[in-house]
Amino acid sequence: MKIEHDEEASRFLAKNDEGKQLGLLEYIRAEGNELYATHTEVRPQHEGKGIASSLVDALVEYAEKTGATIVPMCPYVLARFRKNPEKYANVMKHRGE
Repeated sequence: MKIEHDEEASRFLAKNDEGKQLGLLEYIRAEGNELYATHTEVRPQHEGKGIASSLVDALVEYAEKTGATIVPMCPYVLARFRKNPEKYANVMKHRGE
């Protein structure tokens, strides 16, 4: 599996070796260098294989590289951030901050 960043479409795509899409994570870039993580989706037949986690990791890596903060709007991203707050403290921005 590989993760591709489609910056123009504001999303990360997980694809298998044949190029078939397995999942995606969409975000919105806002003023102040904020990334609103809005939607994470993995095809049902590929759930439970760590694909969504890899997509979140790619978003976090991108935020760290660009100095952005992430506002977790997507329930999956929010749950990951809440489960491991120390891991994401440097990129997580709470709504309303």
